[in-house]
Amino acid sequence: MITNSNLCLNRKVLPGLPVAEFIKLAHDLGIKHVELRNDLAGAPNNANILDGMSISEFNDLLTKYDVQVEDINSIGNTDSLVQKNSNLDDLDEMIAIAKGIGAKKILFCPVMDKNDPRSDNDKFSEGVKTIKLFSNRLQAEGMFGLFETLGFPESSIRTPFRAIDIIEAANATNFKVVADLFHWFMGGVSPEDLFTKLDVAKVGLIHMSTVEVQLPKEELSDQNRVLLRDPNQDAISAYASINWFANSDFRGLFSFEPFSDELRKWDYKTAKNNLLTSIKLIENI
Repeated sequence: MITNSNLCLNRKVLPGLPVAEFIKLAHDLGIKHVELRNDLAGAPNNANILDGMSISEFNDLLTKYDVQVEDINSIGNTDSLVQKNSNLDDLDEMIAIAKGIGAKKILFCPVMDKNDPRSDNDKFSEGVKTIKLFSNRLQAEGMFGLFETLGFPESSIRTPFRAIDIIEAANATNFKVVADLFHWFMGGVSPEDLFTKLDVAKVGLIHMSTVEVQLPKEELSDQNRVLLRDPNQDAISAYASINWFANSDFRGLFSFEPFSDELRKWDYKTAKNNLLTSIKLIENI
């Protein structure tokens, strides 16, 4: 069952307005959990996570609106040994911010490079080594990792099952995968896979969005990701997947994460009204 208590807002639902408005939006919708991002302005930059606010100012905002931060998104190129040192530096920065604002999780994504010369075995092996490093760093701070696979062809790790294998090989017990419904569709995860292959105990968060245009899979991009508004227009079976998770043993959060730049044009009222429509839709599952 989905209620406001297990809903979450990703910062991408209100990318055109300041983070203070985003936190207020969560409060006004009765949602207690949010995800922050370091890439809202383009290339990842940890200085942008709090929109220039100090940790003290941001904590005052969280207290005022009774909202808590679920995770900070994200560290990319997770499975690249070449980039492990710079990623560890980024992770240390994100851990410091997360601890300051009471967040317990950092989200990681794989390499996105169509010219990646590594073999599948290399990608797996490097993923195990880097996840182990990140897991140990997080564990030392009492924190957790979320691994979000990306389903695009140029992604080094496209399915949650591959990510789970990497996590288990690394013995990273403080890591779980993100069920991003768009990326699972792009990576070829079928509805049948949920029934036959997925252990929901390995899933730490659901990212909800859908696609309403009828295009071949190879032509879809993040720009096609919108809020779930009408099950009849849901081209990626997101509604059915949400329904499955809602009736499974999954006990994590369901986070709204549309991605289209169209949302940058939304004012506060438009975002709120559209999210209310999505909330009512999934609460009826």
